[in-house]
Amino acid sequence: MRKTLPIAASQPNDLECPGLTLETAFVDDGSPETQVMVFRVEPLPRTRPTNMTVVKFSKRKHALPDADNIQLGTLEFYRQYDGEGEGIRDEMEGRFQEDYSATLLRHVQLPISSGSFRAQATLEVEDQWLFCTSLVPKLSSGLIMGRIGKDFGYECGTEILAPGKFAQELGAVFAIHTSWEDVRLSAEHEARRLFGSSRIISRTVSVYHGPVCYPADAAKVVNSFPELHRPAIAPFQKRPDYERQREYRFVLNFLGEPQAKTLLLPATPELSALSKVVWEDSR
Repeated sequence: MRKTLPIAASQPNDLECPGLTLETAFVDDGSPETQVMVFRVEPLPRTRPTNMTVVKFSKRKHALPDADNIQLGTLEFYRQYDGEGEGIRDEMEGRFQEDYSATLLRHVQLPISSGSFRAQATLEVEDQWLFCTSLVPKLSSGLIMGRIGKDFGYECGTEILAPGKFAQELGAVFAIHTSWEDVRLSAEHEARRLFGSSRIISRTVSVYHGPVCYPADAAKVVNSFPELHRPAIAPFQKRPDYERQREYRFVLNFLGEPQAKTLLLPATPELSALSKVVWEDSR
């Protein structure tokens, strides 16, 4: 059973803003001390996929309808990815470059030309868990689906039938099967958790789902959002070199950073019911 929670923000942009929509918030009986909040992400205008299907490509034994577990990987996992599938590893996952050249030139009283001066910094958000899927055209033939899957070394394509509902179920399973031991807290937060009131730090699991965008200037996109929401938006940015992946992501986090780079969650009947195998390699 789940209890849907009324959500009221003290400030207009505390929970939502253009491109970030709170779909639901609830508490599940399996983890009554954890609030789950599900957000829909549209990192750029017109990135809502139309006539597209969300598909998880995998080895056949890992296909969700029949698998025992579902694996999440962290941003750091994909930065160092060393498995099958060409072009999956990306050292800039959750990172983007900010160019401060123009700002500094305005304040530096030296005869420096703008063409010979560059000041850049690589910014990085806290690590989070990802469940990565792909967007493919609806009614794709087996030939098209197979070409997409085989490009990355997969054997099977599983459609996620209702991404919003899938995000809710994934958040509920995550809340039930994770604990404070799965994350690294700052010294301050760990002390408050151990010695303070349980009301001081509550467990809120946030699930963000939506299409990845591939802008030439990721910093410009991230910085167009209110500062509070930029850590949620950053994992939905990738460099243009990765555009052929056409990713749709589910990003999960709560206070603290993951202890391990991967996390296995049980593939519950509720998650399996929201999936259907739509392509298999016939070889």
